[in-house]
Amino acid sequence: MKLLNSVKDKPKIFFKLLFYNFFFATLLVATIYGFLALFEIKSIIVDNEEVYGWKGFIIPKLFSPLITLMITFSVWLFYLIGNLLIRLMMMIIRND
Repeated sequence: MKLLNSVKDKPKIFFKLLFYNFFFATLLVATIYGFLALFEIKSIIVDNEEVYGWKGFIIPKLFSPLITLMITFSVWLFYLIGNLLIRLMMMIIRND
């Protein structure tokens, strides 16, 4: 019961925390892919066209905030649904 009570309350700035955590993780991956495209080891595919060089270095960094926002929103939505289910379960347990 203590475990359920500890997780039923959501933090106030949860979306912001998720966004920053995912942003720095995707920025790291975007930087690695950017360097691989810069040195023509791995290509970045945009509109079914392989991109190398400086364009390939910058494109992943431009798309990383959008990707981060999509990942953050989906995880945040799953968290809200799970939090709602925990609150409903707590109401059912308390009524028994």
